Amino acid sequence: MGRVTNRELWAAGLLYGDPTKLGANEPLRRLRNAHPEQRVLNAVMQALRLHPKVAWVRRMNSGAYQTADGRFVKFGFAGCSDVLGQMKDGRLIAIEIKARRGRVSSAQQAFIDFVIEHRGVAGIVRSIDEALALIEA
Repeated sequence: MGRVTNRELWAAGLLYGDPTKLGANEPLRRLRNAHPEQRVLNAVMQALRLHPKVAWVRRMNSGAYQTADGRFVKFGFAGCSDVLGQMKDGRLIAIEIKARRGRVSSAQQAFIDFVIEHRGVAGIVRSIDEALALIEA
């Protein structure tokens, strides 16, 4: 028989009174979907890789991290879209993925506008259907 987790012991203890008498500690609250954009991003990437009008797509990361010796290293640039790629007809693809309630920064909107101004395919999407509609338009 497997090991009983603290969360299981706590739940069982609640059924019969005080879980601390069983030696259980109150479990930490579970975070629900700490990265809500990730599922949408994964689905969009998969769909675009298989789309007949898309030549290539890549996930772009922007940000910074601190090295062990305290230096900050930046990568990407402010406003860069989550997904960059190219249509088979040569146009640039720039897609910003947002969760249902996610907000677009001014730098992200400026980059999207810049790509559209130069005849690229760009936009903010919150679902795979929106991404496919953007590519088909």
